[in-house]
Amino acid sequence: MFSNNIELIDWTVRIRSKTKVLKFNKKIFKSFKKISVKIDEIFYNKKNKSASCKILVKLNSKSIKVIDLLYFDKNKKIIKILAYLQ
Repeated sequence: MFSNNIELIDWTVRIRSKTKVLKFNKKIFKSFKKISVKIDEIFYNKKNKSASCKILVKLNSKSIKVIDLLYFDKNKKIIKILAYLQ
């Protein structure tokens, strides 16, 4: 789903490239025994090929609310993720 030159920006990191983003995600999944994600709302903007999601992430027993902005390229691959902690 990721473009080769994806960029991920959140409240802790700013990284670019599919390899680095996958490595970052893998590290998160190894850090927590239990991870769950509940999507509360999704908004899609067809004109600029983007979507936003309001989600609740549970990492073990800790819950965090996050807003993700996702941008897609012409091949429907994710080119950019902006994640904001609520």
